[in-house]
Amino acid sequence: MRILFVLALAVVMFMLIRRRLIDVDLSLPWMLALVVLGFTYNSYYVGDRLADLFGMSNTTTAVIFASIFILFGLILILLMAVTRMQRQQDLLLRRLAAAELAAQDARWARSGV
Repeated sequence: MRILFVLALAVVMFMLIRRRLIDVDLSLPWMLALVVLGFTYNSYYVGDRLADLFGMSNTTTAVIFASIFILFGLILILLMAVTRMQRQQDLLLRRLAAAELAAQDARWARSGV
């Protein structure tokens, strides 16, 4: 059942990429996280090793903490992408404003004002 859940998430991710609803650059970290989470979710050995690494006696809590850590990293990647898009939008707005100002100056020069 757990493997089917991870496979279903992977299929959904591939469908979104194929329909170009998700950019490939942004989907790679998500796919890697899906593989890591699927592996930790299905392997008791990895869960036990994570619990030992975090110094916890409960394996489930260690897997949850690892999942939160991975999700935090993915959120940071998305934040960087949104920031890059906002910078590009600001640059385009500045160029548009400069072009509009130049056109307005040209109209005023022709009208003799």
